[in-house]
Amino acid sequence: MPSARTRIIYAVIMIALIAGEIVDVVGDFVREGFTIWLCQDVLLLLLVSVGVTYILYTSAADLRGMHIHLEKARQDVASFRSRNQDAIVAMREAILSQFGAWGFTPAEARIADLLIRGYSSRQIAGMLGRSERTVRNQTLSIYRKSGMTGRSDLSAFFLQDIMGEEKEFPAVQGR
Repeated sequence: MPSARTRIIYAVIMIALIAGEIVDVVGDFVREGFTIWLCQDVLLLLLVSVGVTYILYTSAADLRGMHIHLEKARQDVASFRSRNQDAIVAMREAILSQFGAWGFTPAEARIADLLIRGYSSRQIAGMLGRSERTVRNQTLSIYRKSGMTGRSDLSAFFLQDIMGEEKEFPAVQGR
């Protein structure tokens, strides 16, 4: 099944075809009256209209499904945060404390926070109103001060102990 964006493009093209076909049908009827070719054009117009209706219907159904999944994900996040609020606050404090232990400047700490959150250098530069080159230079300083080799290493530094050893990972309950 094509993506929602592709289906919308198909629908727009088909609507343009419908508009052109309507103009053609009206022009043919005015010039020639009722003919077999007019019947063919009307049939084509109906078929294309059915196609557009189908595309719009399935796209709307997909959109409703995405909204349902998004709402479920939001509820899951809210529930997780509610159940683990104390641990989340403690982990945030521990991360900021480690940034201090590594000697990060406030600007470096902010960039390190955004790196761990998964933002790219370009996105961080846009968010902070800095050049991408400045962000990259500060990122290199973050890695040098922390002894990390990159974004994954930096993130893993904080997540490794939380996740435990791979062989110790418990089975997921309720699935």
